[in-house]
Amino acid sequence: MASQPPNNEMTMKIFQHWVAIVNGVVSGPVTAREHFARSINETIVENKKHGQAQQICRMLQRRLGYFEKAQKVLEDYIEDATDVTAKNWARLVGFTIQTCSRILFYLSREVARPTWYSGDKHVKAITKLVLHLLNKPKAPPDIKFTSSQYIWCLCWKNEENGKSLVKGDYADMYSPVQNLINLLGTEWAVLRQMAAGALWGLCGNRGSNSPAQKEITRRGAMNMIILALSKTEKSRKEGWEKESFVHLGALAAATNMCKDAVIQIAKPRELITLIAILKNACQEFEAKQKQIGPGEMDAFLDRDLTSLRIAKTTEVIANILMLSREGRELFLKHRGAEFLYYMLQSASYKIKNQAAMTITQGAMTDPWCKAKFGEEKIMKLLVANVNMQTNALELKYNSALAISALCHQVKGPNVHANAQAQKAIQVSKNNQNLALKLGALEKADEFLIPVEAVKGTSHQVVPIKTGLRMITDVAYGNEAIQNKLVDEMFHCKIAHKVLNENYTPDVCVAALGLICALARNNITAQNKIVEHNLSHMIIAKILQNATRDHVRLICCQALHCLSEGNPKTSAEIAEQLTNRYQQDGAVKKLYLTVKNTLKAARMRQQQEAKSSRI
Repeated sequence: MASQPPNNEMTMKIFQHWVAIVNGVVSGPVTAREHFARSINETIVENKKHGQAQQICRMLQRRLGYFEKAQKVLEDYIEDATDVTAKNWARLVGFTIQTCSRILFYLSREVARPTWYSGDKHVKAITKLVLHLLNKPKAPPDIKFTSSQYIWCLCWKNEENGKSLVKGDYADMYSPVQNLINLLGTEWAVLRQMAAGALWGLCGNRGSNSPAQKEITRRGAMNMIILALSKTEKSRKEGWEKESFVHLGALAAATNMCKDAVIQIAKPRELITLIAILKNACQEFEAKQKQIGPGEMDAFLDRDLTSLRIAKTTEVIANILMLSREGRELFLKHRGAEFLYYMLQSASYKIKNQAAMTITQGAMTDPWCKAKFGEEKIMKLLVANVNMQTNALELKYNSALAISALCHQVKGPNVHANAQAQKAIQVSKNNQNLALKLGALEKADEFLIPVEAVKGTSHQVVPIKTGLRMITDVAYGNEAIQNKLVDEMFHCKIAHKVLNENYTPDVCVAALGLICALARNNITAQNKIVEHNLSHMIIAKILQNATRDHVRLICCQALHCLSEGNPKTSAEIAEQLTNRYQQDGAVKKLYLTVKNTLKAARMRQQQEAKSSRI
């Protein structure tokens, strides 16, 4: 790629200076080339403080063709390096790879899912050369370090790149996963850190790359990361907190929704190690907080690594609670609920937010977690987060989801005949009553307020979807709460806000789910809801979503809930379907089919319940 002249952002003189530096990397004596490569790398680092690093990286890639030059450097090294110049060559290659990594990192921040480098032939060539160097047993540690950094930056926001490195030709030729795992056993702390970071990148920043998670787990990386983490925590050498955070990030990404990985670290020794790290970090954070003066807390939290370690350790534990019964039992046995209570009182929104998400993941899957996490002192803090006036909306919504999980009742055809399910339902009802008593629904209307400005967008309807889900789970199967919400006409607010307007299907499903929860097994609520013509709105929603079966199905379930205990109401709804929508016979047929299916299921439940009593 030829160097392109500058636009208004950069004078010709500065541009020519940069052209000379970049060209100096690919020609001349090795020592001079090393100097130019170091200069470029250090300039990016220095300009990070001034917010100009991204602009420099953009210039290097798009105007000066840096990746093409870097490819030549790596090819020259592999072909020409001799024992005499080996150290200079290694440093030159290290700085060159590191600059490529920084370009990938900064330019990938410009878009949500970067794809510009996926088809770039020079990036592909450099990736192949980097993997070749990582695969060489005698490659210098500096090159191993920068090669690991390159993989991290290449994959951290591009899942396809991660998949291509763990499956396919690259994986067969260079075994990058195994090479990175081997580096976790090195004595050089920063190399261990970068290897863990590369594994984190392969799994995806949020742990969304399933093939990479499985490959990393299959090769035994989980135990290696835990061992490296333990070594770092014990050493307490300079930079240890950052290294610890990266290891924890790799664990969190590898275990996200990956049961194989969770099984490997849900064992007593590994989980107790994580709990000990969490305990020590909480104590350190508390000691640090006491030294912070008035008005300095926000600045402290922005740069504090201890709070990040607490949040990331809890994220790993949350993944374990989601997928491992043994892990849940061990966490609760070691006073896990007390840790979460402490975290919910923290000054750090990141810590509080992660505690709320951990409660959600534990309570969703285990009645014992639901009971322990639903204690009044914890519920009180969650309710306070939901009701607070704050710009930290993520904390508000995750606290609402935690309350929802604590109140969620087990559903299914056999719950009445299952003693364990009945205990879980009773725990949920206790949590429902506690949430209501503490005021979880006092400001439920606020979840509907932001909707006007964000209508029709799937990402920004989180407030209303979250609010509807919380209210649904608090009200479901609880007659007192159903009656309270119906008396407050909440169903009408929902209907006119959502059903009567053109919101996304997911929001409509959430709204209809709430109507089902309000009407279920409650004839008083059914009659009041029907009086306000909600059945007409629901029928209209069926017609509007004729191609979306999941919306039509929940509509029919809502109609069934409105009429299940009242023959008169059932007849009125059937008449509405017949008289107002004769042109769409499929609607009436679908409604009647769902109604009969639900009725048959309910009869089976009743018969099973009778049989169990006998």
